[in-house]
Amino acid sequence: MEYLRRVVLATMMALVAGALFGAGTVEMPADAASGDALMLGDEGWSNPLIKEETDEYVIVLDPFGNEVQISKRPERPLINYNSMLGVWYVAGGTSIGRPQASAGFPEAAADLPITGRVASPNTELIVSMNPDLVVLSSSMDAHRTLAELLIASGTETLMLSYENYVDFENILDLFARIVGNPDVVESVVPGLRTRVTDVWSQYAGQEPVTFLSLFASSRSVSAETNLAHTARMAALLGGENIVEEGTFGQGEKRVTLSMERILERNPDVVLVTPMGAMDGIQDRMREDLESNDAWMALPAVQEGRVIYLPPEYFLYKPSEEWPEAFEFLGEILYSE
Repeated sequence: MEYLRRVVLATMMALVAGALFGAGTVEMPADAASGDALMLGDEGWSNPLIKEETDEYVIVLDPFGNEVQISKRPERPLINYNSMLGVWYVAGGTSIGRPQASAGFPEAAADLPITGRVASPNTELIVSMNPDLVVLSSSMDAHRTLAELLIASGTETLMLSYENYVDFENILDLFARIVGNPDVVESVVPGLRTRVTDVWSQYAGQEPVTFLSLFASSRSVSAETNLAHTARMAALLGGENIVEEGTFGQGEKRVTLSMERILERNPDVVLVTPMGAMDGIQDRMREDLESNDAWMALPAVQEGRVIYLPPEYFLYKPSEEWPEAFEFLGEILYSE
């Protein structure tokens, strides 16, 4: 079983890497077939996020290729991205604030001061809080703008990309070193990894299920390629996305898909990741899709296989809840 787990994880890591970097054909690492692929905690493994480390600081390689020096044991850290806030708390850290959200953050952070919406942080408030470290998402324009301002003012600022389970392990290891609690990795990762790979292996060899993954807000509904969080998870569980990434250009996470294409591919299940108030989202779904007779004629719609997903697993990235998130999605994909 341990051999199988290692082979499955190595394969999934290769698939995720291919999805992240837009590779066409994904090749398994040369030593993965023997079960010897290096993973976090193995002898010879090194965290790709860490360029250098001393007792006092870590030099981090950010998603833009910059080497960023971050002091260890910050006294007033602000983790201004809820998905990474969860990882920070698993590592043993705390934060002086968090973005507004109704889910996706650790319970211990529920009463923290709110620093604005995640996509529109309150810059003046954040500066007034006098953080000595701010962690932001590299995928958000507003965060990049905020990072420039903070760096110019002398505040240590770290931008990271958190997209998948492999990122979770690497970011947890990085955060644990920054917090000064490296032993947490050994206590958390092995059991979590075993549970995740158990879920993956549970669905290995199943008849593939076709899916359409939608990202829905009160403003718009778009289809997800396998670069997006929910669609990637479904693909890792063996599902086949009816949205072909290469059709829309490299690097696209969300696209507009014609009703003609949806009807042609006829997905077995439709996954909906909601962002915002459900009333507004359902109004948008009715206006954009349910008003169309062709949509209402889809077998997945008629059979009740349009599933609204819980935001704590799918709008946000999980932390210690990755096994539950994969299990939840697997049951949806492969339920009778």
